[in-house]
Amino acid sequence: MHDTCKPDPIAALDAEARRHGARIATRCTRCGAWLVDPKSRAAHRGPKCRKAVSA
Repeated sequence: MHDTCKPDPIAALDAEARRHGARIATRCTRCGAWLVDPKSRAAHRGPKCRKAVSA
C-alpha cells in the first residue's frame, strides 16, 4: 500500500515560521520580487511573471 498523503515538509515549515511571526520567502527568478505565496515560491515566479512568460 502506497502512502499518497504524505505531509508536506514545506507546509510544516511555513506553519512553524508563522507561529514565530515569520514568513518563508524566496525571490522571483524573473523580476527579483519577494514571493511568499506557496504556489509562487514553488514556481520561483510571481503571478505576473508566470503570465508574462506563458504569453
